[in-house]
Amino acid sequence: MLLRLIGGAALVVVTIGVLFMIAMRTKSSTLQKPIKAMNKNFSNPRALEDAGQEDAKWSVIRHIGRTSGTAYETPVGMYDTDDSLFVVLPYGTNTDWYKNLAAAGGGTAVHKGVTYEFT
Repeated sequence: MLLRLIGGAALVVVTIGVLFMIAMRTKSSTLQKPIKAMNKNFSNPRALEDAGQEDAKWSVIRHIGRTSGTAYETPVGMYDTDDSLFVVLPYGTNTDWYKNLAAAGGGTAVHKGVTYEFT
């Protein structure tokens, strides 16, 4: 009985992993919707606790809502080179924070404790 329960749990985990990979590779909005909801409601608030700090895993993009005018902070994966910063776009350009930045013509990024204004 216990072996069957463990096998069932493993199957569920593998299935979720496969669906996640398919969603991210195909950019399927139907499959990405629950992932985005989980990030927005669970992962992002926890990532923002230390995002942007010198030793943090995540950086922060600060932007203004294009219709609401509300200020937002979104944790992002950001990497630097000698003269540039790169932001990971796992969902492509179809995210609210990206659309807000495009509509405003720029925003602010906090990466490794340093704040950058950009256009």
